[in-house]
Amino acid sequence: VVLDAQEGHNEQVASLELSPDGTFHASLAGGKRLGGRSLAELGLASCAPAAAAVGSWRACRGGVELVFEEMPDLNLPEHVVSYRLRNGCLFADDAELPDG
Repeated sequence: VVLDAQEGHNEQVASLELSPDGTFHASLAGGKRLGGRSLAELGLASCAPAAAAVGSWRACRGGVELVFEEMPDLNLPEHVVSYRLRNGCLFADDAELPDG
């Protein structure tokens, strides 16, 4: 979660849901702030995610791996992102994702 109450700055909320069936859903939502209130609070923007991804996950030593499935129509190969558990939080080993 990134929050900045100063006028004109972004606030972002990222979420990751790991389901027991081995699937995941990730999303990123956010918007500008005006006068200390988000645009959504002012009724000027929807709360719909700006980006979302789904795929599968698997446990690995010290964390999890997220598997983003191949999307041939977008020319995207399968992509695996490893996350390690540190101080009770998951951190990505590599923060780069392909465009798409």
